[in-house]
Amino acid sequence: MIIEDIRSLPVATSVVVEGAFVTPAMAGVAENAVWLMPSKDEQLARLEGRNPGGEHGGLVWGWELVRSQLEGTDARVIVVDGQTVEQSLKAVEQSFGALLHP
Repeated sequence: MIIEDIRSLPVATSVVVEGAFVTPAMAGVAENAVWLMPSKDEQLARLEGRNPGGEHGGLVWGWELVRSQLEGTDARVIVVDGQTVEQSLKAVEQSFGALLHP
């Protein structure tokens, strides 16, 4: 339903989509998209921090799926290892500078 909602918006609408399984194949890779991706080690550490000793295979599979779909594309990827929310937000704003301030 996320993809249907996004596709129903006017083209000039800015939107932030977050979700573990919103993949590049679903959302597309375009100049108006940026992907916030931790490294695999960071992803595993975050998952373990949220659920120590838990089974993280499905979420790691999702990370691998997104990563594999981004490889070989012109997608904008921001590596978010060790970043605060504020640092990630600043990186996104810098990435979209021209689109945010025409």
